[in-house]
Amino acid sequence: RPPRSTRKESSAASDVYKRQLCDGPRRWYVSICNGLRKAGFRQLKGDLGVWILESDEKGNIVEDQTDSDLHNNPLAAADEILVRAPNPRKPYNVEGIVCLHVDDSISGGTAVFKERWDRVCKDFIVGDSEVVGSTGVPFCGKIIRAENLPTGLNFTVGQEHYATKLEEIKASNSKLDQLLDENLQKSFRQAIGRLNWIGFRTRPDIAFQVNALSSKNGRATFEDLDQLNKLIRKTIYNKSVRLLIQPLKGDLQVCGHTDASFNRLVEGPARIGGIFWLVQIPDRWRTREKCDNLHFISNGDAHVICPANPLFWRATSVQRAIDSVLDAELIVAQWGYNLGTYLKYMAVEMGLVKLEHPIIILNDNNSNVSHIKSTNRHSNPRLNSLWSVLRDSYSAGRVVLRWICGKHVIYLTP
Repeated sequence: RPPRSTRKESSAASDVYKRQLCDGPRRWYVSICNGLRKAGFRQLKGDLGVWILESDEKGNIVEDQTDSDLHNNPLAAADEILVRAPNPRKPYNVEGIVCLHVDDSISGGTAVFKERWDRVCKDFIVGDSEVVGSTGVPFCGKIIRAENLPTGLNFTVGQEHYATKLEEIKASNSKLDQLLDENLQKSFRQAIGRLNWIGFRTRPDIAFQVNALSSKNGRATFEDLDQLNKLIRKTIYNKSVRLLIQPLKGDLQVCGHTDASFNRLVEGPARIGGIFWLVQIPDRWRTREKCDNLHFISNGDAHVICPANPLFWRATSVQRAIDSVLDAELIVAQWGYNLGTYLKYMAVEMGLVKLEHPIIILNDNNSNVSHIKSTNRHSNPRLNSLWSVLRDSYSAGRVVLRWICGKHVIYLTP
């Protein structure tokens, strides 16, 4: 123990050390941002962890044109950056991309990108590095693989190593409506957490069921436990299912399949969900401008194979009072438009999508689609303002809302 006369000074020094230690992650983030910007990388406004390197038609690197005052304190200016919509600008060639996640990163690009990225690595201590190949590289709990196919370089993202660790909850009871005891409720909640981790990262096929079962946490019955075990068996059986990221050509658009479950016969809130894609639209679908640029009318176009890459998916509960199926479908259409807008702006920043191209929202409720073309008010006055915003966006050509038959399987990858 230090002498009494030095305790005060030691305490003050300790406080300074603690503040510096707590401020360390932010300082590291600011340093790596400055290093990337100095090397010519540009930070995306839609995701502050993504940086791209661009070049013009002459091969010269395009420097970042962001306001200099935002460079000094990127965290404080994060909100301001995120609300800025990307301005129409001359498209550049993307030489490479860097994605930061805490102290890990994943990157890829051309030889020009490698030379610039090596500059950044010289200023920072870089630990283990791996090259993505057919054997796969772990990143943030996922395995990323690269394969050369006739269509080009394809990537797959999966979590089969995690799915194999899932285990069923061993319990049985003849009374299915009986509540689980405290220990089983805890095991139920833990299993939901594990399924959430895999369902919302690489397995959109189980996302809706996981969300539905998560509402049973703390009050699950043996019937709910049976449903959970079935879902665990399904996840393990299909453990090799992966996301396919393939090369796309031509004009691309953001497309979302959305749906809602009103839960008319089931106790609980209505649920909505959707999956969003970066889609290579067939030329024959482009017949008119703005909102009429897509047709899903003729039988020949009922099942069209569109090369596409998954961008995002989610299932969630409706947190407001609704009265009908149309209310639920309206909410999911607006929800899909909001998410699609965010994803579109990110794609525009990366030069993948043109700003003038609308977002495509597909929905299986024909009343929802036909209602947007009318001037009638929505039956639920609390949702009428929501409908007005969606109708204005439709009229302005920012979104395309089209009906799709929910009885058919949707094929978006070859």
